[in-house]
Amino acid sequence: MAAKLAFTTEVPTTAAAGASLATFRVSVEDTYGNVIPTGTGATDNVTITSSCTLGGTATATAVAGVATFSALAIDNAGACTLTATDTSRNLTTATSTSVTVSASAPATLAFTTEPPATANEGTALATLKVSVEDAYGNVIPTGTGGTDNVTITSSCTLGGTAMATAVAGVATFSALEISSTGSCTLTATDTSRNLTTATSSATDSQGTQAVLNITSLSGTLGIALTLLTSGGSGTGAVTFIVTNGTAAGCAVSGSSLTVTSIGTCVVTATKAASITNLAISSSATTVRFVIPGPVATHVIGAVWVGRTTTVKIAGSYFYGRPRVISNVAGVTAIVIGDSGQLLTVKVTVKVGVKTGVHSFTIILANGKRTSVKYNLR
Repeated sequence: MAAKLAFTTEVPTTAAAGASLATFRVSVEDTYGNVIPTGTGATDNVTITSSCTLGGTATATAVAGVATFSALAIDNAGACTLTATDTSRNLTTATSTSVTVSASAPATLAFTTEPPATANEGTALATLKVSVEDAYGNVIPTGTGGTDNVTITSSCTLGGTAMATAVAGVATFSALEISSTGSCTLTATDTSRNLTTATSSATDSQGTQAVLNITSLSGTLGIALTLLTSGGSGTGAVTFIVTNGTAAGCAVSGSSLTVTSIGTCVVTATKAASITNLAISSSATTVRFVIPGPVATHVIGAVWVGRTTTVKIAGSYFYGRPRVISNVAGVTAIVIGDSGQLLTVKVTVKVGVKTGVHSFTIILANGKRTSVKYNLR
């Protein structure tokens, strides 16, 4: 009765990657080690698996209890064993002796340590490595290819050291730099023999940006200030951060700066990195917010010669109980109420002042002023 599998012809102790192993055989046996020549188990299907990467034909059908493998290959270099499994029924598996696989002939180059995704223009790249490999991706540690010369080229302008000699199949580049800006790849070429070249992942070589300055230096309380900049380089987006100076409530949303009181905010702009440029920040810049000039629209109420009357001046930004003067002599105006948008003014006009259209001038404590016409009757 079939009970187990056994390697009756073992795998070779050594092999080349990708090459078919010398023929080996796996038998379907009973508990006592006897091959099952006929009946149940004699024609079972047997499959080979391994921690190594296998190529070729890994399944065979037993003939008179023996499965023969003559076209199985191991693609990766190193040492491993093979496991035989009966896929027709649940039998005890078999494990081969160890086979040591060596790399086959050199065929290609590969970046086994890629260049960094971003690099500073004119600064040595982080160390990158290029391996000389066989067709199955195994590094060639000795012999032909193990000490080949490898050269790096690119559409970017390169500086530093662009050629290295492989040691145990690996060429190391630690003094290579990109001397131009932009996005590019590196190409590794074996200059000792004609092997397939390798292309790296893309690298963005970034240069320093021009100095970035904030040009919006003053704003008006109650009106959002759009922050503008000059300088910088590349296509990176500009962002802003803000802290309170002498003003309260400094806040930025996108490029819009607002405050809740007069005074100063401290703003820093940053232009992000791009394919060609590193990020850059401006110096911390003081932005001042002031009270806007007053705006007077019209006078509510009548002003009479020889009388004292109370009128209202409508407008905005009437801060701090401003002064009001008339453009003609003999008219005295005193502010007795100020809501910021409406001034209450007591006006006294002497007898003899000429009637007609005259004007009041409203003057804030900071000297800013506005005028509005009134009728003197």
